[in-house]
Order: sequence, then structure tokens, then C-alpha cells
Amino acid sequence: MMTEPQAELLSNSPAWYADPALPGGLEFLDDLGVNPHARLPVPLKVEPVSVGHDVRIGEAALLKCGVCIGDGALIFPRTVVTNNVPPYAIVAGNPGEIIDFRFPERIVERLLEARWWRYHFHAIQELGPENVPAFLDRLELAIADRAVREFTPGALIGAAVIGSSCCDRYD
Repeated sequence: MMTEPQAELLSNSPAWYADPALPGGLEFLDDLGVNPHARLPVPLKVEPVSVGHDVRIGEAALLKCGVCIGDGALIFPRTVVTNNVPPYAIVAGNPGEIIDFRFPERIVERLLEARWWRYHFHAIQELGPENVPAFLDRLELAIADRAVREFTPGALIGAAVIGSSCCDRYD
């Protein structure tokens, strides 16, 4: 299935590109009288969306294929993001526009340089994240003194994730 209309094709109808391996694919082609072995290859033009660390994407926001959302960005609900979003930008609207930045340029540079998300939550929480410049002062000192080290969590095993459900408490 194509993700976006593709003007250079003769047709964008799924009849040309239906995949017999998909549920209902053979029936769809049969109903149209199309030989499933004569179908064209699916012309996928899907560019993945890249989302940085500590990004907040509001409810019902739409992201165009291939956009990059920088670290720390805030995307308001129902925003239509059609362009790349720089780190720590605040984006809203249709089409999405940068309405502000969360922090001054020098603070953004320090946040990106420190890459604070690499450290365990409890270790950085003790540094007082409510005042960002002071937090960065303390984090940079802790990094220089090797008082904090990068957090490397263990791998999640599928059964462990599937076995735990936040919905259990609603039974």
C-alpha cells in the first residue's frame, strides 16, 4: 500500500498494486478479475520519521513522512508537521510553524552537548531539573568528575513486556 499519492504512476488505484499476501488481497484481485501474479510491485516511497530524545508530540498531530523532530521539541496537539523541527522548538498549527523555543540558544546548545537523557533518571533527578541552567551546571560538573555514568538498561524480553499490563488494574 502506498503512503502518499504518487503523480508519476499511471494509476494510484490499489487494484494495480494489491498484495495477495495481505488479508483479503486475493479476494480483492479476484473480484476485479485481475491475475494476482500479473500485479505490479508495490512502489513504496516511505521515508521514516526521526524523533529525537525527550520529544512531546501532542494528540492527533500529523507528521509527514521523512521529517526529523529534534531533541526536546514540543509538538502541539493537532499540529501538521511538514518540515523538520529543530531541537527544543515549540511547533503548532496547520501547517506547523515554530512559535517559540523552549530555552535560549545557549541553553539549547548546552542541553544538546550534555545529552542528559543518557543518564539514569534517579541520578539526574537529584541534580534538581526544575532550574535548567543550574541543572546543567551541576550535570556538567558531575560528568567532568565522573560522578554520573551513562545508563545502559538491559534488553526487554517480549514475554516480560506482554506479561505486564497497565490494564490489569481496571479488571
